[in-house]
Amino acid sequence: MGLSPSSGSFIGEIVTMNSRIAFASALAVAVAQSFAGTYYTDRTAFEIAAGSLVHEGFDGFAPGVDLNGASVGNASFSTYGGGSTPLQVILGSAGVRNPMNPSSGLNVLSPGGSDPSAEADNLLVTFATDVQFAGMDVVFDVPDGASFTSVTFLDAGNNTLFTDAFIPAPNGAPGYQFVGFGSNIANIHSMKFNEFDGSAPDDNVAYDTLSYSAAVPEPATMAILGMGIAALIKRRKA
Repeated sequence: MGLSPSSGSFIGEIVTMNSRIAFASALAVAVAQSFAGTYYTDRTAFEIAAGSLVHEGFDGFAPGVDLNGASVGNASFSTYGGGSTPLQVILGSAGVRNPMNPSSGLNVLSPGGSDPSAEADNLLVTFATDVQFAGMDVVFDVPDGASFTSVTFLDAGNNTLFTDAFIPAPNGAPGYQFVGFGSNIANIHSMKFNEFDGSAPDDNVAYDTLSYSAAVPEPATMAILGMGIAALIKRRKA
C-alpha cells in the first residue's frame, strides 16, 4: 500500500519528534552527571577545589602490616573479589614484580603484598562519615601507559556518583596516577578500585596517598553546637 504525501509528512514529524526526545534525554543525562560533581586526574586541581583535606600515605605503618578490614581515621580499607587476600603496606622499592614509585614517603598499600602470584588487586575504601571530596594515587609497577584499572565513587545507597572504566595510566616516571572526585554535597561513601587485567597477575597495581575532605557536622550536631554557643554567650552576659 502506498503512502500519501500527507502520510510522509506525518512520518517525518514522528522521526523529528523522536530525534528531539532522544536529544532531550541525552541532555538530561549530561546535566545530571554535571550536577553530581567533578572528576579529577590532576591532584593539584583537586586539592585547590577541595581546600582542607586529610591525607593518609601509609608511612606510619611498618612494611608487612595488613590493613584489610582496618580503619584509619574516617576511612576503612578492604580487598574484594579475591577471598582472604591481604592488604599489606610494602616498601615501594620492594614493589611486586618491579619496584614502585610511591607518590609520598616510602610505602604503598598493596593487595597481595609483594607476592606476584596473589590475585585480585582490588581496593575498597569506605568512609564512616560521608565526604565531599575523595581521591587516591594508583601506583603501577610497569608504567607503560596501559591501564586495566577502574574506579567508581559511590554514595551510601551504593548508587554510582561517577565511574572511570579505564584510569589514565602513566607512561614512564613517576609511575602513578591520581584520581579523585568532588561531589556537590558530602555524599561520597566509598571508592571502589578494580584491576581487571587478565593477562598478568593483578599485583602490578598498588595505592598511595588517600586524600579526603574533613567530615561536615550533621544538621543536628550543628544545632547542638549552636545551642551551646548561645548558652555560653548568655552566661557571659549574665
